Amino acid sequence: MQTRFAGWAVVFAATEAIHDCTGSLVLDSGVLPGYLQSAVRAEIFAVLRALLITQDLECKVMIWCDCDAVVKRMRRLLVGHDLKIGCSHSDLWTLIQKCIRRRRGPTMITRVAAHQEEHTAKDVFTEWCIRHNALADRQAVRANGTRPASFWSLFHSHLSALDNITGINRAIQQVQLDISREVVRLGEPAKLDVAPLDLELPPPSKAWCPLPALQIPAQAVRWYGDVMVRWIVSWFWQAVAESDLEPVWVSHYQLYIDYMCSTGHPGPVHINGWIDGARLSHLHLRGLAFRTRARWFVKVWKETLRHQGIVLESAFGRPHSQVILLHTGCVSLPWPRDRLQSVDRWMFARSQSAFKRQSTALDSLPFADAHSEFPPCYRTTVGT
Repeated sequence: MQTRFAGWAVVFAATEAIHDCTGSLVLDSGVLPGYLQSAVRAEIFAVLRALLITQDLECKVMIWCDCDAVVKRMRRLLVGHDLKIGCSHSDLWTLIQKCIRRRRGPTMITRVAAHQEEHTAKDVFTEWCIRHNALADRQAVRANGTRPASFWSLFHSHLSALDNITGINRAIQQVQLDISREVVRLGEPAKLDVAPLDLELPPPSKAWCPLPALQIPAQAVRWYGDVMVRWIVSWFWQAVAESDLEPVWVSHYQLYIDYMCSTGHPGPVHINGWIDGARLSHLHLRGLAFRTRARWFVKVWKETLRHQGIVLESAFGRPHSQVILLHTGCVSLPWPRDRLQSVDRWMFARSQSAFKRQSTALDSLPFADAHSEFPPCYRTTVGT
């Protein structure tokens, strides 16, 4: 469609030319004007030219056309029907309607079969129709050859630009298709039940128990890999091992963002088993929802603590945050307040609003690189 260009021709078919085109004439031909180039529009334009040529004739005029749609609409105009507002090619049909109304003599139109071979005709008349229709088609093709060199230069530049943009579009479509397939394969992320908004969490009831000495649990390494487990225990111990703050409710989402901003690490990914997210190239193109990624992170984090005998107080409600105003899974932790504020600023900078209820806006939160507002995390070498 974007590379088409069309020509047209009007032929006078002599009735005495039974076995050849003797006496027949090419009355007019040319290239189709305008940006819209199609075979149907070329047929309509040829009909318009035929009417203009015969405008002052008072005799009967019979127009032969091989486009069924053009013939049907032309017949409606000939019997007095009005044009539909906004119909296809209405600019040309409006001119044709004016020509029909100005003509003194009768006008008729009929259809002739297109692209037929003369030897297939069952009678002389059909052969005559096929012959002259082919003559009009050949002349229309010749008319296209009369285009100037400037047209062909522009046309070839247009083809090159189309090839380039088509390649880009196909690459984008392939990425979208790959993302869709991953979403279907992984299934819908689990949705948390929303508690009533007026349900406020009471302060944590259990006192904070200091963490034991940092170690790398072999059971967790077996399932999730040494690198991921080391990053998670290093980040967690560095954040709270020496904290003397009162515990507050910290959501899973805040912990996941703090982890990414402190370590610069994307966290664990569950695709055909547990994988270190840093090992996957172009991870951000996989369309992984934020809540799904946070759920994966929390699972590995909790399992790593469980294998060390560490049990944390958990609850479902609103966390210590000015941006997260929804009810979600929380953990009682003596987390540094400045880091919680930094998490709030990071989230707000990407949403420009607070997160209420189970807002789908959460899922659009991107991966985070190491952020200057968070203390850098150093991976432990314990047990190596």
